Amino acid sequence: MLKTIEMYFLLFIMYAFLGWCMEVICKLIEDKKFINRGFLIGPYCPIYGFGALLITLLLKNYLSDFAALFVFCIIICAILEYSTSFILEKVFHARWWDYSDKKFNIGGRICLDTMIPFGMLGVLILYVFNPLMIKIYNFINIRYIHIISIILLIILLIDIIISSNILYKIRGNIKVLDKDYTEEKARKVKEKLKGDNWIYRRVINAFPNLKHIKGLIVKILGEVNMRDFEKISFEEFKKDIKNDKELYETYKVPVRSSSSTAGYDFILIEDINMKPGEIVKIPTGIKARFESDEVLFIIVRSGTGFKYNIRLVNQVGVVDADYYNNPDNEGHIYIKVQNESDKQLSFKKGDALAQGIFMKYLVTDSDNNLHKERRTDK
Repeated sequence: MLKTIEMYFLLFIMYAFLGWCMEVICKLIEDKKFINRGFLIGPYCPIYGFGALLITLLLKNYLSDFAALFVFCIIICAILEYSTSFILEKVFHARWWDYSDKKFNIGGRICLDTMIPFGMLGVLILYVFNPLMIKIYNFINIRYIHIISIILLIILLIDIIISSNILYKIRGNIKVLDKDYTEEKARKVKEKLKGDNWIYRRVINAFPNLKHIKGLIVKILGEVNMRDFEKISFEEFKKDIKNDKELYETYKVPVRSSSSTAGYDFILIEDINMKPGEIVKIPTGIKARFESDEVLFIIVRSGTGFKYNIRLVNQVGVVDADYYNNPDNEGHIYIKVQNESDKQLSFKKGDALAQGIFMKYLVTDSDNNLHKERRTDK
């Protein structure tokens, strides 16, 4: 009995680890950087372990029927992923993954694009991986199996306790800040949680599309990747620019041209043409987050201004920290330029007309008469 339990537990750990590896590799290919996926600290994603165990326990009598096995694997994975998403959202008030922009999705929790690969993986588990792992398991001395199982169980339980505690802190402080977000309250929350910053950073990096919770974590913990450019959401992109998924996925966030330059170049999403004297309002598809005592200045790139004689209509654009993720347009930054030359000007997708520079600013000692709400004049 104990041997069987240990075998299933080790299968759970192995598939949780393999699922983590698969997630990390996919993000490495997609984002060109390592991201520790999953909300636990260790290198495992429990949902994959549970999925593999359910498939192993429930479908072992269907090994002779490939078609039925494939369909049932899809159904089990779909139910598991949907229910996990629903439970996590109810417990932590956050959507941990979202397939709303994919075709054939149900509530954004599951979609056909992931269910078919999961079905194929389920078949591989029963036909290939399980027989191999059981052979290895039976080859190892039972004493070592006991020791390995106990060590892994202790590590997993400690990880679950620590990670759950951190996430419940986030949840509790979100409830507080939802009702009354003030700088003083945020400061106290920040002091309370700052010892766990690296875990918050890992959660944010692992789930970059977290709805609602991510912005509040960023508000609470200014030092966690606080200064950065982001794309607006696809929903905002469709509203402000166009319904073009390929364009949305391929345009770039601002970058510096070298390590010695101060300005981040805003890249044109589409071609633009400007008649002499014409004013054009250009959507960048970009929003920026930074500290509350900083400002983002938008200016024309010096080379562009000299060469083409164009300027910003407002000379220098000023973006305040509270513009980020505002309810009106998510903090979408626009650039309005005027062609002051006597020639027709054309700029191509990928060209850089303007640049953004982050700067700290000072306030007066008597600066205490502040508006509590963000102004909506941008």
